[in-house]
Amino acid sequence: MDAGGAAAGTTPYERAKFEAILRGELALGIVAHNVGAAEARLGAEYLNTLQRTLRVPWVTCNVRDTEGALLGQPVQTVRTTRGTMAVVGVLSDTTKYDGIPH
Repeated sequence: MDAGGAAAGTTPYERAKFEAILRGELALGIVAHNVGAAEARLGAEYLNTLQRTLRVPWVTCNVRDTEGALLGQPVQTVRTTRGTMAVVGVLSDTTKYDGIPH
């Protein structure tokens, strides 16, 4: 799981770094990546593109695109050898970015 904050900025270079981080997480079998403030800064369109192209398992219960659809699953259930847990992603309601209503 990733709690969010993996993106370092919004420049093309920082986006390329973020995509490399996501590819590494996916190779390791990540089950949930919270849409945190750093990810939200990148914009809903870009995050939706990453979800479609890379299959990033975004988790958020309050970050929406401009159409009002959640950018990820509100809850991700994870089963381990020790039991089952629910992962919930929440972005502070004091965080506002263009194209990211929540």
